[in-house]
Amino acid sequence: MTENEFECDEKEKCLDSIKAFCYSFKDGSYRTQWSLKDFILPGGNEVSEEYSISFWTKYFELKDYNGDGVVDPIMVYGTFGVNGTNDGRIKLLVYHNGIKRAIRHQNGTLDNERNTQVDEMYYLLPTGIQNRVHKIM
Repeated sequence: MTENEFECDEKEKCLDSIKAFCYSFKDGSYRTQWSLKDFILPGGNEVSEEYSISFWTKYFELKDYNGDGVVDPIMVYGTFGVNGTNDGRIKLLVYHNGIKRAIRHQNGTLDNERNTQVDEMYYLLPTGIQNRVHKIM
């Protein structure tokens, strides 16, 4: 997991983009299983004025949640806007069998500003993985 820091006017560290990579090692060489990248929304957008994006490592674990012998990474990250997380975005990504499933949430201070989207394929995940995501939420 990587984060890109940049200069900003906020009191805390500002990050404008994140990347994560998952590699496997087989037959003496590494192979990319999957990668992800995301970034803060550009200034002046209609959703929120974001100043930082970061992985929320408090919720990150590498475990085999469904007992099939393969690790099922669950990545959680979010953005911070002018009101902190009140107008930021949150994403929960699950990688299972090389396929990404996501729950995306746009927060807001008003009811009509909040929006949550769940990938249809999320509901096809094994129950053990879904239970862990529900605990994180």
